[in-house]
Order: sequence, then C-alpha cells, then structure tokens
Amino acid sequence: MPKKDPSQEALDALRAMEQDEPTEAGIDHLRKLLEHRSNHVVGRAARLGGAWKAGRLIPDLLRGFEYFLKDPVKRDPGCVAKRAIIEALVALEHREPEVYLSGVRHVQPEPVFGGSEDTAAVLRGVCGEGLLECRYTDKYLVLAELVMDVDPRTRRVAVESLGRTDTPEAELLLRMVVLADRLGDGGAPGRLRRPDEEDADIIASALQGLMAIAPDRSLEFVASFLRSDKDTVAEGAALAIGEARLPASFSILRRAYEAPGGPDLLLFLLPMALTRDEQAIEFLLRVVEDEATPYAAAAVEALAIYRGDPVCRARIAEVVANRDGRQVTQAFRAAFEE
Repeated sequence: MPKKDPSQEALDALRAMEQDEPTEAGIDHLRKLLEHRSNHVVGRAARLGGAWKAGRLIPDLLRGFEYFLKDPVKRDPGCVAKRAIIEALVALEHREPEVYLSGVRHVQPEPVFGGSEDTAAVLRGVCGEGLLECRYTDKYLVLAELVMDVDPRTRRVAVESLGRTDTPEAELLLRMVVLADRLGDGGAPGRLRRPDEEDADIIASALQGLMAIAPDRSLEFVASFLRSDKDTVAEGAALAIGEARLPASFSILRRAYEAPGGPDLLLFLLPMALTRDEQAIEFLLRVVEDEATPYAAAAVEALAIYRGDPVCRARIAEVVANRDGRQVTQAFRAAFEE
C-alpha cells in the first residue's frame, strides 16, 4: 500500500473543516496545523482561522509568519503561507504593527523561466492594508513607498486599501498616485518608480478612492481625467463620479459625452445611469431612441440597473419597441428578461 502523504491528509482535513461551524476542538486542531511545515497547509489553516474569527490563534499566526520569513524561498515558495497569515491577521483585527512592518519590506525573488519573479508583491500590499489599521505614527510614510513600489501588484493593493481609508493622509497619497502618472516614465532610485501605462487600472482605482473619501473636494480634480487618452483612466473617473451621485455628477458626465474627441463615448453611459438622476434616465432613453445601434444597445445595458423599477422598465421597453433594431431588442432581452 502506498504511503499516505501527510500534507495531503492535512489539506483534506482542512477541506472538510471548512464546511463546519467553528468549535473549540476545531480551533485546537487549527493550532496544530499552523505548526505544519507545508506552506500550503499553513496557508489554508490560516485562512480558515481568519474566517472563523478565531482570535486566540493570533500568537500562532505570528510565530508562523516569523518561521516562513526565514529561508523563505525554500520554506514558503510563492509566499502562500505568509500572505494567508497576514490576511488572517487583518481579518482578526490584529493591531500591532511589527508583523506588518516586517512584511512590507519583504522581497522574495524566485526563479522562473528566463529570470526571476518577486512573489512577495501582493504580500507587501496586504501588509500595508494591515498597517493602516494600526496606531503607528509613520504608517502613511510606509504607504507612500508602497504606492510607488516597483511592482504594480503591490501598488494596486496599496491604492485599493487607501481608497477604503477615510483620512486626509490617504486622500493626499491617492492624489500623488494620480498626479505621478502625468510625469511619464523615468523611475526613481532603488525600488521606487513612477507609474506608467500599465498602471491605468491603478490610476482608475485611485480616482474612485478619492471620490469615496472626499467627493466634493475631489469632483473637479477627478473630472479632469474624463478626457484621458487612456480609456481605463477615463472610465474609472466616470464611474467614480457616477457612483458619487452628487448633484453635478450627471451634468459633468453629459458634457464629457458631448465634447468632441476624447475617449470612447460608450464608457460614459453606465456612469450616467449610476447617478440615479432623472435627467440621466431621460438622456439615456434619447440615446436608445435616436443614436447609432452600438450606443443605443449600450444605453439599454446601462439602464438595466433599473430592472427592479416597474415604471422605469416599462418606459425603457416602450422606447425599445418603437425603435427598429434587432441588436437593441436583444440587448433589452438580455438585460431585463434573462
């Protein structure tokens, strides 16, 4: 009989435990599995501990993180265990900064075909997220480094975390990220660099974060990116303005839509609908009624956010029925009837 793989047995046990409610015996078993030498077993045990809100596992998680920081490529290839441990500590609302500080500095180059890859990029970002919840005086100085990290994966997680942090410091850093994009390529010494073309989605996320933190103060600034030559940035700005649902949101989006040139006009339709402004509904209905098929179909898809409103749905159905166009009718059926 072939010998059983202890790591696989542990993973199978964890898979079964994930279907159960937390118990004292189950948490005790997780404590033992957090001492396992398989990074995959520890990672899965950490995630379950976080999901179970098992706060008494925090000392075990901290010991595990310290263990996997030593000889990390051998012990924890891919940062599987370390990332899961930090995510569990964040979920368990661990507020001591030391573990996060050790993680934000960690770089783990591992061999891949044709060179090496830093597998700690996301880990650094998640550690920054944890640090934001700590009473640590210099945490925003650390986040300033993370949002300028050489790896876009780190930058993305850091920006998303700042967007959920309602503080003036977070707002300032997000503005810095967005403005740095205007500087172009060039880079800075060491591990820092300016964002470039690959960061369009990160810039979009930063714009959305600004509108979440300080919508009134950020509106004019974010609106200036509606004419970006990067569609992803323009769309991010439009969605941020639409989701904010400010009194001026629709009029700003309409002006951008009607201005000549610029990004793909289709990307403004859903943000208009998101304003929930009666003027936006009327405008989109006119697009359905009068404009070219691709725009009419996209407007129908944008208006699908009103599928639960019988009055609005009936108005949309009437306009679609009066328009001669199979693609628009199909868009309505897909959005409202399926």
